Amino acid sequence: MNNQTNISNSNKSYFISKGFKEVGHWKKAMKELDFSLDKEWAKLPAVYVFIDDNDQVLYIGRTVSDLENALNRISHGHEAQETNHRIHNHLLEYLEKQLSVEILACANTKEHTDLATYFDVFKTELLQHTSSIWNLQGG
Repeated sequence: MNNQTNISNSNKSYFISKGFKEVGHWKKAMKELDFSLDKEWAKLPAVYVFIDDNDQVLYIGRTVSDLENALNRISHGHEAQETNHRIHNHLLEYLEKQLSVEILACANTKEHTDLATYFDVFKTELLQHTSSIWNLQGG
């Protein structure tokens, strides 16, 4: 069976139509969580999505600093950072099942006086159009 059959109706194609690009993957080495990330995306503020190879949206997040730092915070999953800790544990559990987790991202392409608010509105719109299994109610 062709995996591309319903690509026009897929979650991934929805994100790509919104300007997202494939920028990396999560991986597990021993009991540690790690990621690969395209270098040109490392220092950009972005809205990002974790999606599995079954087209399930796992998590939608945003960072106004840079994508690499946001992913590093998740990969370390310190307990004091509640959301990062929760997503870290979900990723470890998911990767334990040998499931692939891709990172999609959309960088800011315009000047905004309040980038955090702009990204929050964009993230809310995405959450209204897709079902993310790791985002809590309210984002």
